[in-house]
Amino acid sequence: FHKYSVNNDLLAYIIQNHLYPNENMHGALNSVYKSNLFYKKLFAREYRLLEETPANCFRVSFLDKLFDDCKFIFFKRDGRANIYSLIEGWQTRHRYIRLKSPSVKIKIGGYDGSSWKFVLPPGWEEYANKSLPEVAAFQWITSNSYAIEGLKEIPEDRKIIISYEEFNDKTFEVTKKLTHFMDI
Repeated sequence: FHKYSVNNDLLAYIIQNHLYPNENMHGALNSVYKSNLFYKKLFAREYRLLEETPANCFRVSFLDKLFDDCKFIFFKRDGRANIYSLIEGWQTRHRYIRLKSPSVKIKIGGYDGSSWKFVLPPGWEEYANKSLPEVAAFQWITSNSYAIEGLKEIPEDRKIIISYEEFNDKTFEVTKKLTHFMDI
């Protein structure tokens, strides 16, 4: 890329686990924002931060406020294929763990683990005793609903929707469309 691209896992971790959930820390978000601007001015005239954490579908408005010039790429996928993929991931041992020791006992039909995997949508506790297909469908539906709702507030020139299936079928064309959208 001719502009700097950054995937800052530390920033994402701090925001997700320390700033966002704790109301007392919301003042610190201003510092993160100022640090972002400082980095931008110090090291790069222009850059794009690439953050691909699926849980951020629940934080579109927050991210828009934190990064006022950010762009959003919504990668949509056929629900049936995505739910099937989630089910396979849930059945994979020691991977995709989101919550290792949840306060609610996990007894999901078709899953023999005790950890919650993938995104942790609001209301997840109600699914701790459901079947694995119900849990995966809940995760997909909730994640997509929140993303779609959050993106309604974003101006058209700062968001794009890309189909996973189209990306697989027309990789070059879609990549070209994405790089043009991201100005890279």
